[in-house]
Amino acid sequence: MRNTKKSKVLIIHGWLHSSKRYAELGAKLSKYADVDIYEFAGFGDTKYTSAKLDILNNYVEKLNNYLINKKYDLVITHSMGGNILLKVLNEYKHNIKYVVLSNTAYNGLPILKPIAWIIPMTIVLFIVSKIIPKKIIKPIFSRISLLTVNELKYFDDIMFNDALKANSFVASITLFQLAFDKFTFILFSNKIMDNLYNYIKLIYIVYQKN
Repeated sequence: MRNTKKSKVLIIHGWLHSSKRYAELGAKLSKYADVDIYEFAGFGDTKYTSAKLDILNNYVEKLNNYLINKKYDLVITHSMGGNILLKVLNEYKHNIKYVVLSNTAYNGLPILKPIAWIIPMTIVLFIVSKIIPKKIIKPIFSRISLLTVNELKYFDDIMFNDALKANSFVASITLFQLAFDKFTFILFSNKIMDNLYNYIKLIYIVYQKN
């Protein structure tokens, strides 16, 4: 008898995205799997209520708590989402079979370091974006989107709305922290080998149901 039990899939978005960015992908995968989409606080409809300024580490803590007692056959991540997941798996053990890393942010963002002094100024940009006409702010956000989508043609209305809804402080501070983040999984420590490499396969292929 064929096993009809569905696989479990988790999708984790990147910087300046939200769960809505991956709703279409989630809907397509839901034909073959039970799909959850994780949303970081401060983006989309999820409010950032913590007083912690170390937002990336706060994300690690929250994602770790979310994964406790859950089992996923596949976790799909993009950019900042991959950064946070890898940090979680470096410190904790979770029942995850496969991971897909898309354009993962790790070991800092060298392109931003020379101009890091302007990153805090983006707080003003995000605040102003909520009160000035969209036709003025959209071209500016489209350029900022190159940090996460690589080509302007991929900047669509979903991402523009995500940018408008993002918490101004959180979006700016996470960008700054990502720029100088020192985490890397290239040189595997014994801890990473034990917690990650021996039971996670890092794959860069489109997910196919077995």
